Amino acid sequence: MKAWQSNHFIANWTGSVLVLFTCAIVAGFVFYSLHHQQDVLRFNLPYPDVFVAAVFTGFVMLHLLRTTGPQRTIRSQKILATAQFSLLLILLFWIKSGLILILSVVYVASLVYLAQLIVCLALALIMPLAYFATTPTSYDLVNSLLFIAYHLFALRLSYALLDERRANERNKALLQELSATQVLLQDTAKRDERLRIARDIHDSLGHGLTALNLQLELAQQLSHSAQPPLAQCKHIITDLLAHTRDTVSTLRAFDNIDLKQALTTLIADTVHPVTQLHYSERVKVRDARIAELLFRATQEALTNVRKHAYATRCDISLWRQQQWLLWRVEDDGMGINHHQWGNGLKGMQERVMQLDGELTVTSLATGTRLDIALPLGAEADSD
Repeated sequence: MKAWQSNHFIANWTGSVLVLFTCAIVAGFVFYSLHHQQDVLRFNLPYPDVFVAAVFTGFVMLHLLRTTGPQRTIRSQKILATAQFSLLLILLFWIKSGLILILSVVYVASLVYLAQLIVCLALALIMPLAYFATTPTSYDLVNSLLFIAYHLFALRLSYALLDERRANERNKALLQELSATQVLLQDTAKRDERLRIARDIHDSLGHGLTALNLQLELAQQLSHSAQPPLAQCKHIITDLLAHTRDTVSTLRAFDNIDLKQALTTLIADTVHPVTQLHYSERVKVRDARIAELLFRATQEALTNVRKHAYATRCDISLWRQQQWLLWRVEDDGMGINHHQWGNGLKGMQERVMQLDGELTVTSLATGTRLDIALPLGAEADSD
């Protein structure tokens, strides 16, 4: 996991350095043209160098804000992308140099993480054609076709990288789910084995010692000559019975399923989105059905958040309120359409109804909240 995160970090910053290097080269040629060529700008402003430098700097800074640093909400990313596109249009229709289209290649290639394919393709086709249609130069058609090819090639590489990143994220999520499932299964197996041993001790050794104690009492009443040895044997049997009861009680005291450890393993090393678990110490789960329901519900919720919500934060909470066991997952993503529940949410609702619980899905102003309420019984609760 750590190695994957390190490679992801290096890839992001390597791409940022390449963007900076590319923009620096384009800016250098533009500034050279400003001082050595005529009619480079479509319209003149006071201190053109300062304005050009400001627009270039703004374009680069907005690109870095979008593609590096902490993950942002889909809304903030769209705002940054729109502002960056505005600066790109200023450069394209202010400076008469085909090199500016290199910046559009950079922009379109970075847009695949945010916009649909049809939008990226439209920009890749329209921007070169519009630029050379409004900027008469030699070989307009050839230059237009070449820059369209550059845009499409950059798009193809970006989508290949995006597919690889998504595949890595899916593999990472599957490994986390496998590890968490193993933790839950091991804990459930240990719990079941302890209960089996406790029952065996109680049913065999406990009953046998009780019967032996009764026989000793009878022998003690019938035989007056063997009173001291029988009294000693009865004392030993009484101590063994007490120890047996203590052992059975101790084994049964560990019959809780460590759901907290399973959920902690499930969200371990989750970076996108940042996920936190809030698990009340009052919550103790003994029923394997409840443990499986809450574990699978968390799995499904995290999968939906990663695939559809474009969220930056996800909070998982589990607590007890009076005679209810409450579970909640809340994110700051795009929200959910109540009329388009997938099979995952439908299956979650069916599991909840089987345990006489209730599932509530709430679409917030920024995000989605899933709530499960389960009635507490002897299986799920203890204080």
